[in-house]
Amino acid sequence: MALAGMGKAETKENYMTRFPFPSNEVERLDSLDKLQILDTESEKEFDSLVRVASLVCEVPIALISLVAHDRQWFKANIGLPGVFETERKLAFCAHTIVQDDLFEVEDALQDPRFRDSDLVLKEPYIRFYAGASLTLSDGANVGTICVIDRRTRKLDDRQREVLRHLAHAAVKLLEGRRALIEERRITAFSHATVSALDDTMSRLKSNELLLNRTGEVAGVGGWKVDLTSQHIEWSKETCRIHGVAPDFVPDLAQAIAFYAPEARDLIQTAVETAMATGAPWDVEAPFLRADGARIWVRSVGEAEFEAGKPVRLFGALQDITKQRMLVDAMQSENKQRRIAQEALEQAQADLQTILDHTPALVVYWDRDLRNRFANRASVEWFGLSPEEMRDRHLSQVLGPMAFADMAPRLNSVLSGNSELFEDTITLASGERRQAMFLIHPTPRLAGLMAYTVLSVMSLKSSGPKPGKLML
Repeated sequence: MALAGMGKAETKENYMTRFPFPSNEVERLDSLDKLQILDTESEKEFDSLVRVASLVCEVPIALISLVAHDRQWFKANIGLPGVFETERKLAFCAHTIVQDDLFEVEDALQDPRFRDSDLVLKEPYIRFYAGASLTLSDGANVGTICVIDRRTRKLDDRQREVLRHLAHAAVKLLEGRRALIEERRITAFSHATVSALDDTMSRLKSNELLLNRTGEVAGVGGWKVDLTSQHIEWSKETCRIHGVAPDFVPDLAQAIAFYAPEARDLIQTAVETAMATGAPWDVEAPFLRADGARIWVRSVGEAEFEAGKPVRLFGALQDITKQRMLVDAMQSENKQRRIAQEALEQAQADLQTILDHTPALVVYWDRDLRNRFANRASVEWFGLSPEEMRDRHLSQVLGPMAFADMAPRLNSVLSGNSELFEDTITLASGERRQAMFLIHPTPRLAGLMAYTVLSVMSLKSSGPKPGKLML
């Protein structure tokens, strides 16, 4: 995709290398012209297709793009308001129309064809693109239906299949529309229009069936309300979501009553706002099926106006119960993790408080003999601050001579033995202290790390009371 006006300074060489030309380019452009579709007004049938594509693929941008000689023009557009066409030379869709199947770019920043594009590096910051060609019955790929996201991702198999169905549906609409225009032209010169209209209706009926099938695959149902007659139409998938028969015809009050009581005001407000201002809605709400089962749905809709007055409401309904259950499960899991983490942190804080208020010397050293914990009594005994004690090697705490004297016993403990002995040591500060040492190993942790425990009792009256030094 490329917004019109960007990339003006590109060289001719870059222009030619940015996108390939289909081998039937002349014939393809002729087929596009015969559709008489370029620069026409928006049509709700095409708008419905991109809305389904956006919902199913869970992306903010979905387009029906028709690729002309030097531009691509959007027949339907969700997510790029105010953009009607782009330059072909920077368009992702120019690559799609030479593909036999879906064209998918998971990360545009990693793709040499697009990573330098302003639309990747700047607004709208395109990262992901997937498009399916609109292949007419004569074999011409006249455009695409495509979905775009601002984050890297890829479609799953179901989403790819739906996108192919939607491309097929768009082609049916294009060719049915062309047939209708052609038949209207012939009508001006002939009264033989009955068979032509029957053929057109057959095409439209075929397209309706295709859209119903697409809805079944995607789990998205369509609906429409005529505000003049209050008549409501539901697709088969919408009826399935409600848990009613395919021929069920509700009134407006019944339709809103399917929403859970706590959600009805939300839906009612959304509908009233759409009718008053034209603003579309897109809400997630709890829902009660006809059998009483409670589910979650995503409801999107908008109002259609004539002469400034709302005359119709139309939109789509999707069962999102599984997605909500997954989100709720993840939130519950995260909450439990936070509770466990807070409990662990509180336990550690409580233990720290207890150890800091005991006269015992408690110091923890890892297998490399680097300090990992020291309580208040121990740092005072060694004459160091907690910051100086942290990560310090035992040799730096005891002093080189005392450490060398104790090394054989430490090696014995690290090998799994216990040691009890009395010794006089000279600390790194130069102070001499006599103590009774009890050294024994801790259990191994997952077989990866061993720890030792050193108990110390000062034999000098001026020293602290008996305590423990943990290695």
